[in-house]
Amino acid sequence: MSTNIGEKQFVWSTAGQAAVGVAFAGANIIKVGLAELNKTKALRVMKNVTHQVNYFFKDKPPAMIATFFADEDLRKFFDPVVNGAEVSSKSKANGVLIDTFDKNCGKSLLDWLSLKEIKSFVKNCHTQNQEAWLAGSITKAQMPGLWKTGVDVICVRGAACESGMGRQAKVIARKVKALMNILSGN
Repeated sequence: MSTNIGEKQFVWSTAGQAAVGVAFAGANIIKVGLAELNKTKALRVMKNVTHQVNYFFKDKPPAMIATFFADEDLRKFFDPVVNGAEVSSKSKANGVLIDTFDKNCGKSLLDWLSLKEIKSFVKNCHTQNQEAWLAGSITKAQMPGLWKTGVDVICVRGAACESGMGRQAKVIARKVKALMNILSGN
């Protein structure tokens, strides 16, 4: 089970408490949103969170995913393409997710990042033994190109939901299967 502890971490100690709490609730993947933090602060928060979770789950800690955002106004704080893998690696996390922050602006990840930038991000992650994850209003049509970048995980919500209903709609099993088929080449 995957969950997140929010897009913004205002206090590093409460971020750790939130992560430990969702781990005790059964999450085996914890995404930690680091919006509006510079590299130094993002590293401090992520180190603290992974340390606290690993302290309580020594034998089998949940996967920790540092989450950064591609939106132009958030990249002025931190560029996940350039620095995401470094922060994740130094904090002993498992990977990096680049997502979009503003879900209502009508833009997808590919409006903020080029495929060339995404390939660079994937290479940076893999060079530092980190998983590379993508999310952000990704459509079915965008998935093949994104998958070819070598990314490890593509996260979707709206693309798996009832048509025209947005990300709050019911997830449809046949849509999930169709998305999975794209990635498996079927």
